[in-house]
Amino acid sequence: SSGINAEYGETQTQTQHTIIMAKKDQEILLQQLQQEDEQDVTKVIEDFQAKLQKGLDDDKTKFAYAIALIVSVDNTYRRRGVDILRALLSKDPLNRDYLYYLALGHYKLGEYAESRKFSEALLSVESNNRQAKALKDLAEEKLKKEGMIGLALVGSVAVAAAGLIIFALKKK
Repeated sequence: SSGINAEYGETQTQTQHTIIMAKKDQEILLQQLQQEDEQDVTKVIEDFQAKLQKGLDDDKTKFAYAIALIVSVDNTYRRRGVDILRALLSKDPLNRDYLYYLALGHYKLGEYAESRKFSEALLSVESNNRQAKALKDLAEEKLKKEGMIGLALVGSVAVAAAGLIIFALKKK
């Protein structure tokens, strides 16, 4: 009996530790997402164009450029970064870095379903990737919130429509 309790205690402690670590990962990721990188994107673009002119059009250069665009504050740049990463991913579909930054880019663009999709793809390659798990959880929370807001809006529209119908019927 005491052996079972000891095993149960270890399992329970391990589960509690896992939950605590997941929450910490999520908090760290949230802080990173909320801190917009204020780097000078214009300089990044100029550096990339200079490398292109020198013939440095390799995937490593494109990847660094895409990351710089994704962490910028401008959604137009973020979209361009996501597009570059999608092209890179088509050549190397299991690349963990491409998958992670695509998930991050879509999250920053407010495209939470896409963010979750790429987080899940990364988790299928690296099941213990804590960053991917935290990002997937954040995306799912946003999707749930959006779903609740959507339901509330649909409910409000239905109530308003019913009110208009009743009003129209009473006028007759």
